[in-house]
Amino acid sequence: MSHDSGHASGYEKTDIDIKMIVIFAALLIAFLVVSIILLDDYFIYKKEQMYQEMVLEPENPQLVELRAKENRVLNSYGLADSAAGEYHIPIDSAMKQVAATAGGNN
Repeated sequence: MSHDSGHASGYEKTDIDIKMIVIFAALLIAFLVVSIILLDDYFIYKKEQMYQEMVLEPENPQLVELRAKENRVLNSYGLADSAAGEYHIPIDSAMKQVAATAGGNN
């Protein structure tokens, strides 16, 4: 076998460009980090949105009925206990009467 040093011998004779490889790797890593952060934020947003739609927004009909009943009792006149002769008055009127009574005792 003879070696012919003047001809192309089948391998690359120049070094690779390290600077370009480092730049490419840095850009690739930066792209991956940004992509992961954005995807994480997107999934957190979607999870919170789904939780809002499925858990926080639907109202229980029994709870709505209870609140309506409580509001009727708090904002109306009526008989509270017929045996004891107790009546209930609207909460605003009761607060005014208590304030007037407390203010008159000074």
